[in-house]
Amino acid sequence: MQNTSFDWNFKTIRQKRINGRIESIPQGRFLGGSSTMNGIVIIWGVKEDYDRIANIGNPEWSWNEMLPFLKASETFHPSEWHQAAMTCHSTNGPLHTEVYPTAPISKKVLESFIDSGFDCKSDMFVQRWIWRLVTFIL
Repeated sequence: MQNTSFDWNFKTIRQKRINGRIESIPQGRFLGGSSTMNGIVIIWGVKEDYDRIANIGNPEWSWNEMLPFLKASETFHPSEWHQAAMTCHSTNGPLHTEVYPTAPISKKVLESFIDSGFDCKSDMFVQRWIWRLVTFIL
């Protein structure tokens, strides 16, 4: 809902300590104000965690058993900059999800992981972990 007609679209002045950036200050422009503006970060567990739960006596909780339910919960909105594995996403669930742009510090952390020899998958959101911003479309 940020930067829409539902937001007052307030901005800060240039902030010296964050390289002169101007930041948004989301403020709800409707009954309930900012309290009614929300966003959620969805983090799915890694495949190995689901399979570990299944292996201790809960077979219906394996990754393969849970993935259809996870997919059914979302309408995924792909972006040009992110190579999504659409076999692990859905386009007709009740929660509208999208990949949130990576912050500059996050890019540096990712680069350091790659430089240390960690494998980077094209869609890490379904390979190892999930981190998506959920936006509720009115």
